[in-house]
Amino acid sequence: ESKSEEIHLRYDPLKLVQLGFSQETVSSQIQMALKGYPVTNLETSSRQTPIRLGFRKESLSDLQHLLMLRIPNSFGEYIALSQILTMKQVKAEES
Repeated sequence: ESKSEEIHLRYDPLKLVQLGFSQETVSSQIQMALKGYPVTNLETSSRQTPIRLGFRKESLSDLQHLLMLRIPNSFGEYIALSQILTMKQVKAEES
């Protein structure tokens, strides 16, 4: 039986703080990149259609692209995730 793979993202808490980030900020930015962010609804006479802002799936097909994503810190600077996180692909643990 083959196990599926998962991605582990790790960070150095001290470096995170020094660069002006919180774990919650980094997590929400990664979630927005992968799932998109709801910005509004387009309303027509027959229905509402949610509008999401995010990356094209092709842009994140290689997870190295995710590490190139630059996110804003509390100082207004944009820092690449690769300066904050390390990524490791591992076999998923059984639940």
